Amino acid sequence: MELRKVDAGGNYRLKMPRYREVDVQELALSDRKAFKEALRLYAGVEAQERGAKISRDELRLWAEGWPKLVREHEGSVLVVRNPAGEVVGVAVGHVASKGVHHYPLADYPGMIAKLGAGKHYYLRLAAVHPNHRRAGACTALLTVEEQQAKELGCKTLFGRTREDNEVIIRQLKAAGMKQFHTLPVTIAGETVNRIYYYKNLKQTAPGA
Repeated sequence: MELRKVDAGGNYRLKMPRYREVDVQELALSDRKAFKEALRLYAGVEAQERGAKISRDELRLWAEGWPKLVREHEGSVLVVRNPAGEVVGVAVGHVASKGVHHYPLADYPGMIAKLGAGKHYYLRLAAVHPNHRRAGACTALLTVEEQQAKELGCKTLFGRTREDNEVIIRQLKAAGMKQFHTLPVTIAGETVNRIYYYKNLKQTAPGA
């Protein structure tokens, strides 16, 4: 794969052997139409992850929280568009820190201990529209998230999913991420295991 930055605004182009070139753009939060498309796409995958519909109140909190992640926590909202300019893929990530809206890491001392001291980058979610999967969009999003994490000096990139979400698990593993933590959670009245994956960015093991 060949990744290159095409401008100073956080936009990248990824060339892969099996796919066409994929452009990954840092979403301008002032672009309300694209922002809503990305939020809808993200909510759809998150609802699948939970097995429950996302409430309007939670959607509103996300709409308020994403700009805060970008401004205050070295975060980014990345998108992939189809030829018509519509958002068909989105990834949200930020540096792990306390006080981030909807961010639970500080409540899980076992996971913190396994990751160890240092700066970590949390991949909240990478979502691709079902009609545009298997075309390199998710690979491109994860590759750029990893590149941004490295540029920020992060020790690890990590993310999570339900143990029964085979699609996302396959995507995380394909990106070179390994399982390091399991946490039982209750979602829509059902107790399930949430699996956390990480990738070393500085060639050190979790906890080192």
